Amino acid sequence: MGWYLQTWINQFLKTNGLPKVTQEKRTILNCKITQQEIEGAIQNMQLGKSPGPDGLTSKYYKTLKDYLIQPLMEVCNQIMEGKKAPESWKEAFITLIPKVETEKTQLKNYRPISLLNVDYKIFADILASRL
Repeated sequence: MGWYLQTWINQFLKTNGLPKVTQEKRTILNCKITQQEIEGAIQNMQLGKSPGPDGLTSKYYKTLKDYLIQPLMEVCNQIMEGKKAPESWKEAFITLIPKVETEKTQLKNYRPISLLNVDYKIFADILASRL
């Protein structure tokens, strides 16, 4: 990043500041993920979405929820404690979707989407809900 841009960013932050997270909110954000949060995230998932690289759909997670909550909770809490996320959470299928009613022979008429694994989406949904 160029010197001028870095200086401008620093000046902007000094002038406008950023909202501070209170210690109480920080504690809530960082507390252990509960069984209820995992279950809620699974319940919130929409059916019929394309799966990520592992091939597991939201229907799989909803159907086998009772067997998956505990291992998901363990993995999520290990990450909350500072351990690395599974490598599979860093993978995605990127595909192109045609825009509605456009000429399909032009690349500009497609938009990319990333298909992510559902276990990653569950973790992200919990963190987003906390925020």
